Amino acid sequence: MRRAAAWSVAALAMSAAAGNPAVAQTTDTTAPQLGAATLDPPTYTGMRSPWYRGPVKVSFSATDDVAVTKLEYSLDNGETWIDLAITPGPSVTAEATITQEGNTTVRYRAFDAAGNVSATPRPAANTTLNQPASAGATAIRLQSTNGRAAGDQLTIGTGADQETVTIESVITPNPASPNPNVNLTTALTKDHAAGTAVVAQPPPLPYGTVTVAIDTRPPVARHRAGRRADHAVERAVGTAVRRDRDGPARLRQPDRPVEPERLAGLERWHRAQPSRLRADVPRR
Repeated sequence: MRRAAAWSVAALAMSAAAGNPAVAQTTDTTAPQLGAATLDPPTYTGMRSPWYRGPVKVSFSATDDVAVTKLEYSLDNGETWIDLAITPGPSVTAEATITQEGNTTVRYRAFDAAGNVSATPRPAANTTLNQPASAGATAIRLQSTNGRAAGDQLTIGTGADQETVTIESVITPNPASPNPNVNLTTALTKDHAAGTAVVAQPPPLPYGTVTVAIDTRPPVARHRAGRRADHAVERAVGTAVRRDRDGPARLRQPDRPVEPERLAGLERWHRAQPSRLRADVPRR
């Protein structure tokens, strides 16, 4: 019995090696799908949207026809990625607490065992052909090229006359009509009249995004004694004090001659006065 089982396993292995389609493994080309990231708290806690006054918990999710093996996020536009703790499987979830100050676009993505990366579709845009386009043409003129770029897919026409081509490049500067303003990677196979509908679909992004805006810093508080110091210098040198919101006070050009040494000394004295009375923190 054991010998028969062994021969059976060996036969299957030899059959697979010989390319028997019944036992040959298929290649996984299906990318994982990302779920929409959610924030906790779900609504902003600051004075206005979208600002939070403290850390924000972000929940991520992804699914795959086989198994998601990695889920990660980035806080610096993809320069570096942080792995999330998951148990590989067809459906995974994970959380991360974001504390980074400012308005941060958090990128996130998922991988499967075959190395396929998740893709996030981008919105399509509608336009039309500005000029007729004949079969065999490798360049066409769109009514608008705003937002168009190399790699965008163009679905031209509807029904039996429909075909899909890809933009090779957008011609710049925009040539005068009726000259083409878009080059194609392949030639058209059908004729299309001016005014034919065109749907432009940008290639998907290899990541999803969610915005997290955090501001934990208080506004600037200023004592009126700081303004009294301004007045003292203004009287001494005959000029107005210009104070930046986030930086030290400076003196405008005096209205009457002042010795450079005296002006420099007064400016140093003036800068030192309010430093004890205000925090060097920007407002939101």
